[in-house]
Formats: sequence, structure tokens, C-alpha cells
Amino acid sequence: MNKQPRINRRRFLKLAGGAVGAGALACGGLATLGLRQPAIEFAEPSCGEEENIGDRILVAYASRAGSTGEVAGAIGEVLCDGGATVDVRLAKGVTDVGPYRAVVVGSAIYMGGWMSEAAKFVETHRDALSRVPVAYFAVCLTMKDDTEENRRTVAAYLDPVREQVPQVQPADVGLFAGTLDYDKLPLLYRLIVKAMEQPEGDFRNWEAIRAWAGELAPHLGR
Repeated sequence: MNKQPRINRRRFLKLAGGAVGAGALACGGLATLGLRQPAIEFAEPSCGEEENIGDRILVAYASRAGSTGEVAGAIGEVLCDGGATVDVRLAKGVTDVGPYRAVVVGSAIYMGGWMSEAAKFVETHRDALSRVPVAYFAVCLTMKDDTEENRRTVAAYLDPVREQVPQVQPADVGLFAGTLDYDKLPLLYRLIVKAMEQPEGDFRNWEAIRAWAGELAPHLGR
């Protein structure tokens, strides 16, 4: 596990998953140009007492444009306020979950499922995850209308992961709305979603996100 600089709680949410900005697209063919995503940089903050070895929680996430990283950061902040030491990390960069007593795994929904980085994280660490409490969360624009039907739809996107790694069953699952920012999409995708008249905006319900995180403690063993 890579050592990361520790920050105070006030800066934790501000930094978590924040996009530093969009980079210029390199010159190239139309197909390459259209599919290349503006550069996004994701922060991976930690908070809590470093010496609190026995109460460490990992929040691992996969994100395409940064909004899921910010959700992960908010979840981490709430857990930290509850007394845990929390590391928020991109799932694809985590090599060892051994130091953690509990793990929260989340992803943006992309092409009808978790991003491959999150699914691969669960599969790679299945043995270790089967021995600790685990929670899942998903961030999906469908949840901008929080109805029972939409909840069933988004919850079903997690079925492939649960079926592929049956020994890792989440103690709780959070389902949250996401963000659509045209400027953070590859050009081709931007044109497609605009043609579909998908509404641009930030639909995340921070109160619901923090409330779910605040109720996680009993599910995570403390």
C-alpha cells in the first residue's frame, strides 16, 4: 500500500476525487479524437489518526470523470468523523487490503454495470474481502429520480459482481445519483448524450450519501 500525505478533515472532502481540469485533446484521427477523454486527476486522501492501526477502513472506487471519487470522499469523511482512520483510493491502484478491518467499494455505472476496475478489485481481493465486512455503492444518473423502480434497476447492475464473486456479499448497498458534465466527456460521447437530450447537471444528493455512510458503522463491525 502506497503511503499518502495525511490531511485534516476540513480539506478531506474538498480534495477527494476532485477533478483538476480538462486537458487539451492531442491531434490525431477523428476516431481517436472523439474517444479520448479530457485528462482527469483523482486525489486519494486519508484522514484520521495514522497510529489507529486497528480501526482502518478502505474506501476503494472506480470513476470516469471524478464525481464518484467525490462521493467516495464524502463517505470517507463521515466514517472518519465516526472515529475510524480512512483511506480513499482508486480501486485499480490498491494492491493489499490486509491492513483494513472493513472495505467499502463503489463505482460509477458505465454501460450497464460497475466499471471494470471495481469489478476486478473485488475479484482480485476476493479471499481477503470474504474475511472482513464489505459494503458496495453505485453512482448512476438513473437515480436522479429516486423511485423504487429505478432502485431495482440500478441494484441489478451489481448482480454480475455478486454472482461472479459469491463469497463476497455486501452487508449494505448504497445507490446514488451522479453528475453529467459535458466538458468531461470524450467528444464523441458528448455529441451522443447531447443528441439524446440527457440533462447536464449535478444530481448527487449529499444528504442521502452522508446519511448512508453514517449508518454503515454497524454493518462494518463497529
